[in-house]
Amino acid sequence: GTFPDRSAFDRSWLPDAWGVAWRATDGDKLTRVFISPEGRCLWRKNLVVKFLDKIAAEKLALASYGTTTPKPGRREAPETSPPEKKTRAKRRPEAPPKAP
Repeated sequence: GTFPDRSAFDRSWLPDAWGVAWRATDGDKLTRVFISPEGRCLWRKNLVVKFLDKIAAEKLALASYGTTTPKPGRREAPETSPPEKKTRAKRRPEAPPKAP
């Protein structure tokens, strides 16, 4: 089980919705854990930062879905109408021989 951490631990880097708690390890030692708003328990700060970066990237991808942005250092091509397709003139089929 876990129980809340009420110490003066510096939480300035942690989002407000997240919690800090103590949890017993397999060796019966207590360690500080970080609890996400969804209830996910992460054991180390670097894992929390990695998790938050992943969520931010997913939100950014969802927000920009369907929009295109030019790659850095490249200019956008001017908008022009697509080229017209060239078509060959169709040959007329030869007329069948006339019946006598």
